[in-house]
Amino acid sequence: SPLQFSGDTVTLDTGVTISSGATIGTGVSLANATFPSDHVIQIKTNTMSSTLQDGTKTTNYIGVTALEVDFTASVTNGKFLLMNFGARSDSNYGGNRMTISFQINANSAGYADLGTDIQHVMNGGTYSGYGYQSPHWMYLYTASITAGQNIKFRPSFHYVSGGGSDTEYHKTGYGIATFTVMELMP
Repeated sequence: SPLQFSGDTVTLDTGVTISSGATIGTGVSLANATFPSDHVIQIKTNTMSSTLQDGTKTTNYIGVTALEVDFTASVTNGKFLLMNFGARSDSNYGGNRMTISFQINANSAGYADLGTDIQHVMNGGTYSGYGYQSPHWMYLYTASITAGQNIKFRPSFHYVSGGGSDTEYHKTGYGIATFTVMELMP
């Protein structure tokens, strides 16, 4: 029988489907449930409202530590949808070009750069606010990680081209910067 009853507990056999409209009560364990591909299984968000993350002009990626999010992976080789909203990447020298990406730290191995530039930012001015405002981006990342291992994410940026001795930075601009990561079923 696909249903096993014991007092207030109902146990479903392997392969049983719960139809739409079913209600799952409080305290129900879904530890052994199977979810469809791309189903959201965890969401983490971090915000910053006044933090300035900067670094000397460099072609190395600079991680935005104030927006780091930390997961314990629910599944092996899961997918993560990374979304950055509301921050401003800029420089204190007009005409510099920067790119935005992200860094990962899987199972405490240390941060590694994605190596893919997600969005290019052309800066038109100085810290006074002429730079590019609110770079919003999303990226779907497939992790090589085992369920139960730790994985961290953070936005990053780096200098690409332009003149002058300057500093690149990632800040809130006008409002709150938000970095959200969703773990999805593979």
